[in-house]
Amino acid sequence: MNITPLDIQQKRFLVAFRGYERAEVDLFLEQVRDEMEKLVRENAELGEFRQGYDDRVREFRSREETLKNTLITTQRLAEDIKETARREADAIIKDAQVRAQQIIAKAQEEKVRLDADIHELGRRKHHAVLDLKKMLQTHLEMVNYEAGGGTKGGQGTNP
Repeated sequence: MNITPLDIQQKRFLVAFRGYERAEVDLFLEQVRDEMEKLVRENAELGEFRQGYDDRVREFRSREETLKNTLITTQRLAEDIKETARREADAIIKDAQVRAQQIIAKAQEEKVRLDADIHELGRRKHHAVLDLKKMLQTHLEMVNYEAGGGTKGGQGTNP
C-alpha cells in the first residue's frame, strides 16, 4: 500500500477512552508527513539523476561503440594500405629485376660483339702486318735489285 504525505495529513483516528494524546499524535503525524515529503522529493530527484545518468551511460556506450568501429575501420584501412604498399614494392622489385636482367643481357651481347670485333681487328692487324712485311720485302728486293745494277742478290756497282 502506497501512503502519500497527503494521506498522512488527512488521516483521522477515532477518539477512544484512554487513547493517545491527540496533540501529540497530530504533531507526530505532521513530522512523519514532512519527512515523507522530503523523502518523496529526494526520491524524485534521485530518479531524475538516475535518468540523466542512464542517458549519459547510453551516450557514452554509443560513443564507445562508435570509437570501436572507427578503430576497427582504421586498423583495416592501415592493413589495406600496408598490403597495397607491399604489393607495389613487390611489383617495383620484380620490374627492377626484369630490367636488370635485360641490362645484363644487353651488356653480355655487347661484350660478345666487342670480343668478336677485337678478334676481327687482331686478325686484320695480323694480315696488315703480313701484307706490310711482304710489301716491304718486295720494295727492299726492288731497291737491292736497283742498287745492284740489276743483278739479283744486290751485288753490283756501288754508286
